[in-house]
Amino acid sequence: MFVTALPYNANLGGIVGADNKCSTASNKPSSGTYKALIVDDVNRRACTSVNCTSGGVTEQIDWVLAPNTTYVQAIDTSKTIFISNANGVNTNNLTDVISPASTGIWTGIRNNPSWDWLTYSGFTCSSWTDGVTTTCGSYGVTSWTDSRSISIYTVTAGGPTQYNLLCVEQ
Repeated sequence: MFVTALPYNANLGGIVGADNKCSTASNKPSSGTYKALIVDDVNRRACTSVNCTSGGVTEQIDWVLAPNTTYVQAIDTSKTIFISNANGVNTNNLTDVISPASTGIWTGIRNNPSWDWLTYSGFTCSSWTDGVTTTCGSYGVTSWTDSRSISIYTVTAGGPTQYNLLCVEQ
């Protein structure tokens, strides 16, 4: 996993555009295919029930995390960030922060202090095709190791309008 070197406004060109930004990021590792950990509930979704407990991976659409997989930092592969469960989600605090640090990463994931991966926050800036309007996109902060790392706030009027992407090797 890595955080893009450049921040972007919420008009990412949709899920495909976000994935493309991961594939062409200047700090992308030299090998591997990467997708953005970002949801819109139409083109990419984690779960329709809490932590996919009702249908497991069948609830997912083009989800970027694989079941029972160890995710590490691209800049230091000896540092494990988390290990996904059988449903391809993480339900515990991270074992290390996501590096490099960023003021925020776009995710669209619902803010929940219990790591409950439900569909999405409803705040995806028109499926990541809108710049930033009031209460547009939800994001996480990479300096946290709890659920705020993937979802802490929703952009509101007057707030920052550019965030990085968290890219996950496929």
